[in-house]
Amino acid sequence: MGSDLFRVRVLQRRGPVASVRYTIVHPDVFAVEDSKNIALQTLTDAYWKCREGYLWDVPKPVLARASALAKDHPRKAQLERWLTMAHGEQIELTAEEYATLTSASATDEQRSRYSGWGSSNDRFHAWLPTDYAGFVAAAEEAITSVRLEDPQNHPRDEAMDDASVNPAVTLVITVGDGALLNHLFSGLEWDSRVYDFEGYL
Repeated sequence: MGSDLFRVRVLQRRGPVASVRYTIVHPDVFAVEDSKNIALQTLTDAYWKCREGYLWDVPKPVLARASALAKDHPRKAQLERWLTMAHGEQIELTAEEYATLTSASATDEQRSRYSGWGSSNDRFHAWLPTDYAGFVAAAEEAITSVRLEDPQNHPRDEAMDDASVNPAVTLVITVGDGALLNHLFSGLEWDSRVYDFEGYL
């Protein structure tokens, strides 16, 4: 597993606008991009963390509220579709396909079809690669605007004497459909590894 890059906190959500504070927690990350695909990843990442309960160091009432909002989300189908684009679709494999894929004789071509694979309870699966182009196109349609506000040591200044000041900035996201933000509320926090998909097109 990789390291978390950001700690993310929702400051407020009003109608179709959400203000989300990004604090950089990884030393190799220097800035948060004000791109639409980062904005849409913020929404899908938050939804996924709420759905799965991957919210650490938050009060139990926040965890319960997040779970309920994800479960009854009015745009669940849309968010699930974008999440599949971002994470890669999971597909089932036969035992024979899995054995071939994990054998020492598997070719690079065979393995390059997937971003990962695994097994659980005698069932085998693999993930297709992230649909970068599809996700970026979806972000262009879903996100009306995105801008940065209230920077603190952002972008990271390597010359700063006080290395304890983590870079932080607020991402202000505006969507065309305000219901997409139904799972965001003040006090919601999560750890994130989002990155700019446009660099992979």
